[in-house]
Amino acid sequence: MTTTPSDLPVLVAGGGIGGLAAALALVRQGFRVKVLEQAAELGEIGAGMQLGPNAFHAFDALGVGEQARKRAVYTDFMVMHDAIDEYQVGKIPTGEAFRQRFGNPYAVIHRADAHTSLLEGVQASGQIEFVTSTRVARVEQDANGVTVHDQHGNAHRVRALIGADGVKSVVRQQFVGDEARVTGHVVYRAVVDKADQHLGRPQLPPGALPAARRRAVQRGRDLPQPRNRRVGRDRGQPGRSAELLSRLVPESAPADRPAQKLEALGHGRP
Repeated sequence: MTTTPSDLPVLVAGGGIGGLAAALALVRQGFRVKVLEQAAELGEIGAGMQLGPNAFHAFDALGVGEQARKRAVYTDFMVMHDAIDEYQVGKIPTGEAFRQRFGNPYAVIHRADAHTSLLEGVQASGQIEFVTSTRVARVEQDANGVTVHDQHGNAHRVRALIGADGVKSVVRQQFVGDEARVTGHVVYRAVVDKADQHLGRPQLPPGALPAARRRAVQRGRDLPQPRNRRVGRDRGQPGRSAELLSRLVPESAPADRPAQKLEALGHGRP
């Protein structure tokens, strides 16, 4: 029996948030899907992220809106402060009026919880094949489809390929050829207990950003990483909030500025 391109699945390289979202979207359009994931187990690492109303609209379109909502944490306001002197740059209410206007809430969620919500939708579909501990090695394509070769020497004949295999994507490297590069921006993220925010403005000692890291930023290279790095390793440890503040808040601040609040939500707009 001859296999036609329409009989073949679409292959998604990568089982992270992007890969699972793509797989769900394809299934809802009637495609068969196979997902290759290089990790031995499906999961997600990282920190928290913000979900605006459009993100929940997207989750709804993928059929996992309720799963995401039950794991999200909802706030009364979206507040932005200057990192140096605590100046309030903006404050937007995200209560009932916000939800009514935009049709969905604003919330925060851990990346792992967002990933789990998508994974539950994938598992419930029953139409997505997962292959773990497998990564794309190279890709060949012709007029009738795509052949994806993995690191084990297996060939996957598929209808189409979607590369969602991370910032150092093998798929992108083969077809685009641009290497992942450091932008020169560095972001430190931490969760600080509210009570510790009033301990006084901690001072960051001179040289707190080591010279090696400064040079790496200036030259656009990969930054040296702490040894034994582990996501969330400091969570819940007594006294960590104040210590984190002392590391992250610069010692000098501009002159005092009056607080500014952007309380209005779209005044004058329909």
